[in-house]
Amino acid sequence: MLNKIRYALYRFMSGRYGNDELGFTLLGISVLLSVSSGFFGEQALLIRFISYVPLLIEFYRLFSRRIGKRRQENQWFLNLIKPLRRNFKVFLLNIKDKNSRYYTCPKCSQMVRVPKGRGHIEINCPHCHTSFSKKS
Repeated sequence: MLNKIRYALYRFMSGRYGNDELGFTLLGISVLLSVSSGFFGEQALLIRFISYVPLLIEFYRLFSRRIGKRRQENQWFLNLIKPLRRNFKVFLLNIKDKNSRYYTCPKCSQMVRVPKGRGHIEINCPHCHTSFSKKS
């Protein structure tokens, strides 16, 4: 019985786009708005209604057969959040590693690791050979 349902779902989703990073983000925004609506008094109904908008967009993208268009949307989103993800990764590495500091090259965005506790130092990027000054 469960195999029949699974194969029926496979057949239904065949040729459809499915989920991606933008879809997961829209789903997260919808859940966050829905949960946070409980903290607002009179505006809770409006916020709960607004929380359905990203969810409906996500369902439209999930079941869409225009795969090329959905890939372009996802690539646009990934290019938009790329600096945020890189900065967050550098932030986490600086917290985890107690002996080194991590910086991104201002020219090529390559991640550079330098020893901690050396004061102001001149850093040379190994990728593009650009020099920049930072405090380690």
